[in-house]
Amino acid sequence: RTDAASLLRLRNADLVQVPDAVVCPRTEAEVLALLQICARAGIAVGNGKTRHPARVICDLSGMSEILSLDAVSGLAQVQAGITSAELTRQLSARGMDFDPAEFSGLGCWITRGIGTDNVMDAHLTTPQGSLPSSVLPGAPAVFGIVTAATLRIRPVPASTLHLDYLFPDFASGFAAMRETQRESVAQAALRLSDADETRFRRRLAAMTQAQTLRRRITEVVRGLSQPGHSAAALSITFRGRTADVEISRKRFAALARKLGAQAWKAPTPQDYRPLLLDRGVTVDRVRASASWSSLPMLYAALRTALDQAMRIHA
Repeated sequence: RTDAASLLRLRNADLVQVPDAVVCPRTEAEVLALLQICARAGIAVGNGKTRHPARVICDLSGMSEILSLDAVSGLAQVQAGITSAELTRQLSARGMDFDPAEFSGLGCWITRGIGTDNVMDAHLTTPQGSLPSSVLPGAPAVFGIVTAATLRIRPVPASTLHLDYLFPDFASGFAAMRETQRESVAQAALRLSDADETRFRRRLAAMTQAQTLRRRITEVVRGLSQPGHSAAALSITFRGRTADVEISRKRFAALARKLGAQAWKAPTPQDYRPLLLDRGVTVDRVRASASWSSLPMLYAALRTALDQAMRIHA
């Protein structure tokens, strides 16, 4: 398992929840055979990503191939162990692209049921065989293992442009996201960090980079021109036809200026979990979905609950 709590237990040599065996099937037929054997023996099987206790873990990392691709219909059948990075690589080689979501395993991402609008159907393997593809995302992990899925894909966009901005606060960044999703011509993928995460990413980048005198001076000068303590970082990626991307870039730049934002060079994305685990700190994610109107209240409620939980338990 790769969740934060499991990583921390491993760092502390706590092997209480380690399974008896890890099995690495290569095909759906092998997954079916595994489930049938374990069902007859009364052995619980998990995929290593859920919180249900299991004596045997079914590791699908060996099932990471595109089984079929219909470019005309824009559909691809993919094995469920594939990562988002590997899926992007294989699709790109065929001139196609998929949703920008990030996942360590397609099957586990589907079972969470968040942001899976481009999943047409899923193969759910159980000890009794495969269930109909109408099984809803979010439920399958309890009844079986997702072994494959049919995805809606599209041609690789002619142009891709990534930009980073610092907004004066979270509210202005949120307003920019909402308006961009409403009016953007090119497809846009956005990520907004609140003030705490923005400061954290900047300080972490400073910790992990070699601090030469030139870099220190550059950071000081750059800091003088950046928004203050409440600044929120927003990253946006435009994808589509070259003309549409340029139109969207200009439109977003005007919107950002209106909301008091400025372009900046964001720290290079990195996996900072090992650095934090060395200091006894874990990192985990809470995923949720909401409409634009209810999202601010959901964000505030989650932040409050998380702050209280950390103050009590940390």
